[in-house]
Amino acid sequence: LVEKHVNQIAQQIESNSKSVVALGKQCFYRQIEQNDLVNAYNIASKAMCDNLKYEDTQSGLKAFAEKRKPIWSHSDKKVEWEIINFLFI
Repeated sequence: LVEKHVNQIAQQIESNSKSVVALGKQCFYRQIEQNDLVNAYNIASKAMCDNLKYEDTQSGLKAFAEKRKPIWSHSDKKVEWEIINFLFI
């Protein structure tokens, strides 16, 4: 039962953008090194804002808004801020 659940979680992670998952892992490892919760939150806040610059993040947000599955490029390509702004208008 545990192995089945672990495999399901692994499949969910695997189905996401590899570049965005890598950003999340980098953030996590920077956070766990912190002795102060405020510093850990600041690291996560910066990572979330930086994450918005990535093509795959934009693809995922757009797919969510359109109620469809995203198409991942798995690249670390960043997009222009003008493209990002359409999400917040």
